[in-house]
Amino acid sequence: MIFEDTDFAGMLDACRGLGADIIMGSSKGYSLSRELSIPLVRAGFPIHDRIGGQRTLHVGYRGAQHFSTEP
Repeated sequence: MIFEDTDFAGMLDACRGLGADIIMGSSKGYSLSRELSIPLVRAGFPIHDRIGGQRTLHVGYRGAQHFSTEP
């Protein structure tokens, strides 16, 4: 599910209600990920806790391959 025009408190409530298994977003979603005890896949900008993270490819065959094999 994709949320538009919401804040992290709204996303936290929605993720709890939906039983989310994974979160995709910037590094700012780290606290949400920790509170729900589910993994955060860092995508977009800003990614300030991984060196070069904002340059990681996320689309297409190479992006899917990187997503499934890299930590």
